[in-house]
Amino acid sequence: MLRSLAGKDKERETSSDSLIELALSKISDIYNLAFRFVGNEHDAEDVCQKTLLKVWKKSDQYDPRVGDALPWINTIVRNQARDHLRMEQRRPWRGSKTHRRETDL
Repeated sequence: MLRSLAGKDKERETSSDSLIELALSKISDIYNLAFRFVGNEHDAEDVCQKTLLKVWKKSDQYDPRVGDALPWINTIVRNQARDHLRMEQRRPWRGSKTHRRETDL
C-alpha cells in the first residue's frame, strides 16, 4: 500500500515538474496572452505568476490522454486573466481613471 502511494506521489511530482517546465518555456507566450486580456504589464505579470502557481497546484488534474498541455495552460491563463479583471472591476479605486476620489468632490 505504501509503495503504491509513494509511486503515485513520485508520478505526480514528475507530472507537476514537466508541466511547470513547459509553462516556463512558454512564459513569453503566456505573458502575451495575459497582456492581451488585462492591457498592462504589471497586471499581466500578476496573471503569469498566478498561472504558474495554478499549473503547479492543479497538475494532478491534467490528463495527457485528453489533449496537449499547452491548451490546458492557456485555459488557466484566460481564467486567471478574467478573474483578475473581475477583481479590478470590484475595486473601482484601483486602476480606474474615471473614478473620482472623495477629495475631488
